Amino acid sequence: MKNYAIVCLPSATVDQGLRMNFLGDVDVEELRSQHATYCEILEDFGYWLIVVPPDNNYPDSVFVEDPAVIMHDVLVRTRLQNEKRQGEEARLEQALLPFFSRSKLFHIDPPGFIEGGDVLVTNDALYIGLSARTNAEGADQLARIAKDHAGFETHVLEIPKSYLHLKGEVTFHRNSSAKNGKNIITVSEEIAHHFSGSGCELILTPPEERFGGNCISSGSNICVHADCTETMRRLAARGFKVRPLPMTEFKKIDGAMTCLSKLFTAK
Repeated sequence: MKNYAIVCLPSATVDQGLRMNFLGDVDVEELRSQHATYCEILEDFGYWLIVVPPDNNYPDSVFVEDPAVIMHDVLVRTRLQNEKRQGEEARLEQALLPFFSRSKLFHIDPPGFIEGGDVLVTNDALYIGLSARTNAEGADQLARIAKDHAGFETHVLEIPKSYLHLKGEVTFHRNSSAKNGKNIITVSEEIAHHFSGSGCELILTPPEERFGGNCISSGSNICVHADCTETMRRLAARGFKVRPLPMTEFKKIDGAMTCLSKLFTAK
């Protein structure tokens, strides 16, 4: 089995991506440089990269987290809420299909919509955040698929209106550097209560550090948004080897670290 990371190269139109708020003009060349560094870190962390070419028709297609949800060997094609993004789902499905059985491929159907950024996948459970991008019907469909085909329990929660996606402030880290044998969840203090029954060790991040809980790890190594200094201090105190990554240009289009890849294990 190998650990894979699927990524999509930024398009020339990436600066036209959807935004909650205008946070400044995007420097496309700097964004590409930040994406290249991100891919290098994934490889350093032991992931085999699957690189999808850019598509100028889809400015947000660099955010490959949203068009799919993966639970072990189960692949779910989501349904994106914004019409400008619809079509990214089929594109990512074709890139992922060589690694999954068609018998374990499922789709979210209308009137449901759900984005992968709103779905935290642990070893045996899903946490789905209801947001402007994910509705109750989409959450219900995914919960049924998770229960029937992966044996996962699902927890549905409302996320703060200031969040684009649930995973902007929470990520799951399998076995990471846990000395007590527990898996780890990095999560903003603001929403940590939703995960108190997860069975994971919670490492809290300050709510004022946007995307602080959004990290990628491998063993004792963890990659963190470079401007989340207090988060980095807390993780280093916990024993992690912290690697900061500048994400300034992605933040202008509401992009967090996990938005840029889908991580999975397959033959």
